[in-house]
Amino acid sequence: MGGTKGGCYIQYAVICEKCNLYMHELFFIKDLVQKIISIAREQQASKVVSVTVKLGALSHVSPDHFREHFVHASHGTLAEGAQLNILVMTDVTDPQSQDVLLENIEVVE
Repeated sequence: MGGTKGGCYIQYAVICEKCNLYMHELFFIKDLVQKIISIAREQQASKVVSVTVKLGALSHVSPDHFREHFVHASHGTLAEGAQLNILVMTDVTDPQSQDVLLENIEVVE
């Protein structure tokens, strides 16, 4: 098994049609999954086993909502079925408190 660490984050604002909420995670998660796939391909991986992300205290996305969109965005990719570990940060004064950070991915070669 191999692993890759990152510190990636992207911010977008869209309306989640399914949830009808003003959120930024829909496009973000699609881009995040593309970044995960790119890293997995660089590692010559056949599958992404797990993904760890940190949700900033002010990121305005719940772990459940993030998970739901991640499952949808990863469908049909190397990341489909990956274990998603979500760490929720609580410090609103942290410089990354509005971000969602890719902390780690674990892949199988």
